Amino acid sequence: MIDAYARGERSLNLIRAYIYLAGLEGDFTMKNTLEKELCQLYPEVCSSSDVQVTVSGVVRTLQDQPIA
Repeated sequence: MIDAYARGERSLNLIRAYIYLAGLEGDFTMKNTLEKELCQLYPEVCSSSDVQVTVSGVVRTLQDQPIA
């Protein structure tokens, strides 16, 4: 996948997979670069409605105590 990207292949699925891989590896600089490229090449997948996310919840210990 990385070799295909290096050769210049820029399919939607390839870039998405590489973004996922970069995130798993903790390479957030590359992840951000790829996300920008994805939005430039495929603007329809980066509409504002697709990127607005709300996350909520409570993290608890094994003893069911909330963690700050």
